[in-house]
Amino acid sequence: MTDTPRLEVYKDHSILITEDGIKERFDEGGQSKETKKRLVLIKNELEKGFLVNIVEECRHPSHTAQLLSDEYMKILRNLVNSVTSEVGRGVVGLAVLQVTTPRPNRARLLVS
Repeated sequence: MTDTPRLEVYKDHSILITEDGIKERFDEGGQSKETKKRLVLIKNELEKGFLVNIVEECRHPSHTAQLLSDEYMKILRNLVNSVTSEVGRGVVGLAVLQVTTPRPNRARLLVS
């Protein structure tokens, strides 16, 4: 029995070991053509400053919460209110970026 969960990563598989000592194996397979294309696209966009550009766009004064619908404001308030010091900050940050960053190519990058 272990007191700390851990993930052992090998070339062709990973093993998750829970705090109860339960082992769960995840085999690694080859990437499909579509996955390889998407990976190239993501790497290219990141190299061109995709994340830096999103942060800079969010810092621009024209990106304010007043532009959001009441429905989105309610969702964001609920998300923010659910954050604790241990969990939730990353999820809320991503959610805010998703609803406040007007990037038509973002959907293509994340979905295609």
